[in-house]
Amino acid sequence: MMASTNDITKRAGKSKKPSTTGEHSKREDKKHNDYVPASSKLSKSTIVTIALTLMVSSITAWSLLTLGPQYLEPLYGNVLAQLGFLRALLVVMAAGGALGVLYWRRILARKQGESLSVDAQARHAMTRAIDLAAIMLALAPVPTDYLLRFSGRLGPMWGPMVTQCALSFPVLALCGFASAIAIARASHGASTSAGKAAVVAVLLGACGWVIMHRVSSVHFRYGGNALLITAVFLSAANLVSKFQAGSEESTKALPKPAEERAPEGAKLARPAQACLGSCLLKMTVVVPTMVVVLLALIMVVTNRHCKINGGVISTTPKYRMLLRKESITGWITVSDEHDRGMRVLRSGHSLIGGQWSTTRESIFAIFYYADAVRMIRGAQRENEHALIIGLGAGISARSLHKRKVRVDVVEIDPVVHHAAVGFFGLPRDLNAVHLYDARAFIESAPFGTYDYIVHDVFTGGSVPPSLFSQEAVAHLHRILLPNGVLAMNYVGIPNDHRSMAHITATLRTTFEYVRCFIEPNPARKDDPEKDTSGILSNMMFFASDAPLNFQIPAVDSSPGRNTSLRKAVLSEMLANEIILPNDAVRPLTDAWNPLSEWQLPGAIQHWHAMRSIFPEEYWLDY
Repeated sequence: MMASTNDITKRAGKSKKPSTTGEHSKREDKKHNDYVPASSKLSKSTIVTIALTLMVSSITAWSLLTLGPQYLEPLYGNVLAQLGFLRALLVVMAAGGALGVLYWRRILARKQGESLSVDAQARHAMTRAIDLAAIMLALAPVPTDYLLRFSGRLGPMWGPMVTQCALSFPVLALCGFASAIAIARASHGASTSAGKAAVVAVLLGACGWVIMHRVSSVHFRYGGNALLITAVFLSAANLVSKFQAGSEESTKALPKPAEERAPEGAKLARPAQACLGSCLLKMTVVVPTMVVVLLALIMVVTNRHCKINGGVISTTPKYRMLLRKESITGWITVSDEHDRGMRVLRSGHSLIGGQWSTTRESIFAIFYYADAVRMIRGAQRENEHALIIGLGAGISARSLHKRKVRVDVVEIDPVVHHAAVGFFGLPRDLNAVHLYDARAFIESAPFGTYDYIVHDVFTGGSVPPSLFSQEAVAHLHRILLPNGVLAMNYVGIPNDHRSMAHITATLRTTFEYVRCFIEPNPARKDDPEKDTSGILSNMMFFASDAPLNFQIPAVDSSPGRNTSLRKAVLSEMLANEIILPNDAVRPLTDAWNPLSEWQLPGAIQHWHAMRSIFPEEYWLDY
């Protein structure tokens, strides 16, 4: 009996061991399965992370598409700062996306149960990439301002791209990396909810960019401030993703205590342990956002290009800055140069006006060409009324107002108007000042209002095509009185036959008579035979339905007579006429207007011309 009992006991013992092994293997399988999500289903936190990643990445890309070139415009102008930037943006984001795809494949290649789940790894990769992008964007003004110091050495073509390597490209690459992982995870799950979330995220991203663009244009307006706002938004939105997944991950990260071996009272310690672990995890999650906010505050305080109200007005032995303000068209500054005795008005990388300190006459002769609208036979009338489109320093408006002409001004930038009044003597009693878009104004202005229109909207190396189209010219013709005169300044290269032919053809679709006069080039004073047709110049087009027969008074050049610059410039105007092309070419229209592309050679020459007028020291001080 005893032997048989022992045998039974042994057999029973043997039968229990396989059962224990089976239960252990089941627990191990269950443990592995906890880390490998089903490919057909996504967790709620992963869907939220995918949606927010795609949304903030699209908002950031759209924002940098505008803010990246704008930040560089004061040193390179609007044409060169934007040249090739869209293509470079797409290439950089595609490169970041390729790295994201490779990283996703690495996640899938990892052994099951080796680390975190596929979902957790994907979430961590997305949120960390966005956090790093936000930090780099908040820090971007520091390396960008350093590279801008070398703009003269880098030149107008390579300078913008090299500088964007510190400003936009790293952030865009990280956004492309995070977006690629988000799309890969959504498609890998084959989840309808993930697909819908991705589509909604992209739509929300577009809407969010519109809202942010509107808010930044109204309240923060330009480059540095809007970059910091984008960085804070990027990090704050990413924080939502991390909080969504944080509680779940913190619970999984805490090991379950062995209750059977734990001393009495261990059950009471677990809630405190869980609470402490959760608090530590949440603090870790918040740290990147706190860093971004801190960096943004430091930039606002220390970086002059990120100050909301313009910041410090500087003074050097050579220059004295009188006004420095960030506005809707960029940085507006007014400075005195002591050596030559001049005061200049700067908008971005362009001088839009200036005067000699002693005589208060314009340093640019072209502005006096506009006075010739009153020197056309039969043009003068009683109670003359003129419209100035593009104020600049107010030279043309001030000159016409002095001759008893009622002057209306249309200027999109209120700071430019403030500078013209406060520092260049623009009269405060003009007939009217309209501070909004010129195209919108001429479309709504009443028929037959003005005797003369002076049109000068060049800045930053180019002219806005919307004000040089056939539709715009038709509106200008409509608001002129019969036989009224349009004076339109165009800054370009005289022997650029293509641009000159299309602008001439556009004017001739509406006006019967068109003539053009070029500003005298100082290089021809020393060498009258020198060909300056390939040099960027101011050219004033005159257009009217009446013959343009000018009657300009002769200048008394006898010894002892002081002739004003205005009279001297006007007396030489007729000798500087350009023979306009008569090619039967297509007029520029709102639907077809490649003028911006054609102005690239002129923009490069304009950059060099500005650097020849003032050294790099002046352009860096904005």
